Amino acid sequence: MRRKYGMMILVTAMMFLSSFRAVRASADLIWEPSGDDFYVTHRGSCQHVGRSYIANGPNGELVVYKSPEDPEIVTKIPNGTTVGGSYIYQDKDGITWAVYNDFKTDVSGWVPYDYLVLRYDYISFEEAYREEIVSETGELDTEWSEQEFYTWSYPGSPKGSKMIFHSEYGTPKYSASYIDEAGRKWVYGGYYMGYRNYWICLDAPTDDYDTLYPEGSAIAKMLEKIPIEEAVAGIVPKGEAAEEIAQEEAMEKNSPVEETTEEIVPGGEKAVHTMIWLGVLIGAVVAVSLVLLGRLKKK
Repeated sequence: MRRKYGMMILVTAMMFLSSFRAVRASADLIWEPSGDDFYVTHRGSCQHVGRSYIANGPNGELVVYKSPEDPEIVTKIPNGTTVGGSYIYQDKDGITWAVYNDFKTDVSGWVPYDYLVLRYDYISFEEAYREEIVSETGELDTEWSEQEFYTWSYPGSPKGSKMIFHSEYGTPKYSASYIDEAGRKWVYGGYYMGYRNYWICLDAPTDDYDTLYPEGSAIAKMLEKIPIEEAVAGIVPKGEAAEEIAQEEAMEKNSPVEETTEEIVPGGEKAVHTMIWLGVLIGAVVAVSLVLLGRLKKK
């Protein structure tokens, strides 16, 4: 039930966002795991998501398998590690898998989607603040050329990246705007020279996070109250309701996977690793052995 509900949220969110993000796709190239045999064979059944996640598997680690049909273990990742999930695939049992790729080590494989927790990102922000985001097209002033300024995954993000644009290669364009709690205007850009899906504070482009938010941003404070960051609208609240919902709903929805006795493995439904099943197996073997011994004695 949890798996189906999660997929419904994911699909609904992607349908809603498709119209808003349509302007991004023109210049953006989508990476494909061309070296993954399973992906190549099942490309038509895979869905692109392009999100970042936090590993949250059983026993404190996320197991990476060769494919949704091959239980060979490729590697194991400690929980809490940020991983990418560019494509997802749903097998015949209704289990969703995400492709995993480590570009530094060139290790690739597949992981159960249930063991990934979405990080709050630009899509999360769009979902939560869609009523306050305004469709507005424009481009940065050429006077910004050759100057260093900050880009952010979303307004209020604690982590920013520095960008320098060169007017001879074109001017960064934006397709949406947003006014933050301090009255500052932010603009959204889909793609520019390798920079993807970023926000720029138009009123203070060179300010870092501490300068923009000396007391911390409202979003950062909200996320600190949630044990594990979620990126699905409705799960991550905003505004005055954040504190109450974060403590009650987030604790319920984000209960640690480590506490479960089940583990999702390729090639079938959830494999239950418990002493009960082991006891049943041993008991059956003993029972059969006793029956055979009894028959031998009678003979």
